[in-house]
Amino acid sequence: MVIIALDKQNKVFYFKNFLFIFGMCIWQTYNVLFLTNFPTMHTVELNFIRTFSLIILVASSLFGINLKKFNIMHFLFACIILFFLFNNWYIAQQSSWFDLLIIIVAGVNIDFDYFLKRFLIFSIFIYGGITILAILNVIHDNVVIIGLARSRHTLGFSWPSFLAHEIVTITASMIWLYKEKLNYLVIVLLFVVNYFVYVETDTKLPYIVVTFALFMTLVLKKIKFGKLIEGFVYKIIPLLPLGFTLLIYYLSVNAQNYPKLDNLFSQRLTLGNSALIEYPIKEFGQPIIVTMQKTIVQKYFTIDSSYLRYLLCFGLISTILILIIMFCSFRKILKKQNLFIALVLFIILIDGFSDPWLFNAGYTPFIILLSNTFFNNTEDVSSKLE
Repeated sequence: MVIIALDKQNKVFYFKNFLFIFGMCIWQTYNVLFLTNFPTMHTVELNFIRTFSLIILVASSLFGINLKKFNIMHFLFACIILFFLFNNWYIAQQSSWFDLLIIIVAGVNIDFDYFLKRFLIFSIFIYGGITILAILNVIHDNVVIIGLARSRHTLGFSWPSFLAHEIVTITASMIWLYKEKLNYLVIVLLFVVNYFVYVETDTKLPYIVVTFALFMTLVLKKIKFGKLIEGFVYKIIPLLPLGFTLLIYYLSVNAQNYPKLDNLFSQRLTLGNSALIEYPIKEFGQPIIVTMQKTIVQKYFTIDSSYLRYLLCFGLISTILILIIMFCSFRKILKKQNLFIALVLFIILIDGFSDPWLFNAGYTPFIILLSNTFFNNTEDVSSKLE
């Protein structure tokens, strides 16, 4: 009877993972198409794809629920999700958080590695396909002219940096999944693709982040660090979200004192300073209007840093809450004591320092770890489906 019960439980677990992966791939299709130059894709069609994916994800979250095992952690999880729903989605009017919260709830108790491998393959297929279509002029490749000497290709997307940040995600996913077994040929291929995307899009930070990540992967494959260095890394990584939040706040407040650094970050510090003046920090969320096109009647305005954008848009209480969850989750993840995992966490956190994709599940599927690690109490179901 015990064997039969375990077999049934494993089947439910497998089907839950299948539904979650299927739903996430459909949602990623919507997410990517929303960022492209497809001329025939209309809002109604995109919303249909989005709604269909969210229905599947909600369905996947219903599998494996056992109300008899309901405990204080489940109650805490429900309260946090409701707070984010009220504050981040309703008050701050950030519609993307409705999708993200469904994804986070559905992601509880999934086999993350099993999901990530399939999500990675699908993302490579869809991003690679769009890029190839743009190179072959099947879809339009816009050229963004900045100043007198800077031209940036979009490679089929609506902004040059979109593909570059996906290369960060692909690299991070490869390192997470294969660690020291990552093939040298794959590393070389990632170097080449990263350089090509940099030349075409002129997006600096993702290029630097990926180059650093691949270089460190080669180092970690060859060199064994002492326990003292490893222990320091495992302790400092969970503190980075808080450190980056404080650092970007300080630099934005004092942008005029760091003109060279501001220039290096393409005036992100100046924009952050303007944001702090126009949208002062509040306890709860507030709607922030981002203007990506400069015209006669309106000026260009955005907040590129994920940390500063979160603080200003969602308020102090939500920021403290998400920092606590990230700290606890990363500490739990790093109990495995693997420097490759620490490297992945570092590069996705540093990429979020100057760009707003840290809390986008398409660009950062690792966001699922915040629920799957912090609130995962599953101990009697195998974590390996393969």
